[in-house]
Amino acid sequence: MALRCCREPEDLTITMPEAMMTTTDETVDPGLMRADRRGFTLPMVVLLVALLSIALVLGFTRTSAELRSFSDQQAAMDAAALAQTGMARYLANLSALPASGSFDTTISGLPGGSAAVSLRRVRDSAATAGDVWVAYATGTATSASRLGAGVPVASRSFAQVLTPPTGSTQMNVLAAWTSLNGMTTSGGNHDGADASHAAGYPNNVNPVATIAGGYSGTATLNNPSTVGNLGTVAAAYGATHIDWNGIVNGGAITPDYVRSNCSGSWPSTPAYPVILVTGNCNITTAIDWRGSLIVTGNLTTTSSLQIHGVVLAGGNFNTTGSPQIWGTVISGLNRGVPSMTPQPVGADISSGNPQYWYSSTDIRSAMARLVPSSTTTALVLTRNAWLDNWPSY
Repeated sequence: MALRCCREPEDLTITMPEAMMTTTDETVDPGLMRADRRGFTLPMVVLLVALLSIALVLGFTRTSAELRSFSDQQAAMDAAALAQTGMARYLANLSALPASGSFDTTISGLPGGSAAVSLRRVRDSAATAGDVWVAYATGTATSASRLGAGVPVASRSFAQVLTPPTGSTQMNVLAAWTSLNGMTTSGGNHDGADASHAAGYPNNVNPVATIAGGYSGTATLNNPSTVGNLGTVAAAYGATHIDWNGIVNGGAITPDYVRSNCSGSWPSTPAYPVILVTGNCNITTAIDWRGSLIVTGNLTTTSSLQIHGVVLAGGNFNTTGSPQIWGTVISGLNRGVPSMTPQPVGADISSGNPQYWYSSTDIRSAMARLVPSSTTTALVLTRNAWLDNWPSY
């Protein structure tokens, strides 16, 4: 007989009351869930479209700003090129400095626009200092591409400080009559007071100036009544600041007329013309002339001439009669260049009733025509004196 050691397991399943049993399928409406998903998607799409639109607008705005910035820079560069081109063309064609110290012009026909150039003398030559000029150029790029109806035409301005080249244009006025030969006078009147003053020039200079121990005579000396002592010939030549060898042999100036003597008419055009006499000059007729007379040899006068301007002589300056000169006379310049021939012989002799007056207005007018030759320019650039966007008032 089999023995049963254990009870059969009982069914432990717990049956819960039906009321306590719940199901989610009975409480959630499937249609409502689909409606919630549609409500979430639409705002997201609208937000995404808005963000993309903003990004697109910002992109277009930035691109437009960059194009405008590039256009502005390119237009400014075009205007700068026009300003520099206009200034260079003006200075290259400058054949004479304006006696008034001021000149304005417009350089047209340049590729892409034009350039307005102004030249101003900011300091007159005085004592040992020469003229100082400023050239001011404004380039206008009328053909430059610009973005925007209200954008102005591009312009750019430059200025350059200029001075005349070394040579006669920086001549130092030491007296009404300066001689490197020495001088012997008998009669006449020499006056150092400025007969017609120009701004920037001294009011008074010596009536006569010469090498040490080089003066003797009875001429009347006024304002002041003293003789300027220039020391040695070398020191006297250096004090004049004249490049005589450059004038005679180096093309330092461009004369309006070149002659072998002083016979013939005395031209009046252009104003204060420059006459270069390659040899001796003997003036025997009464003349009334304004200009610069440059004589490589001896200068002799035997008439009652009248000259307003600058007289330079390489040899001796000997006068009789009653010559009158307003401006300045410098003689014996060949002594400053010992290699030049012929060299002056002895002192200059002034007799009769000569009258020499210092006149800075006549000197300045004459100096305006003493310009360099075509191989150089009337004005040279001063180093480290270039300015960008020069202010105007």
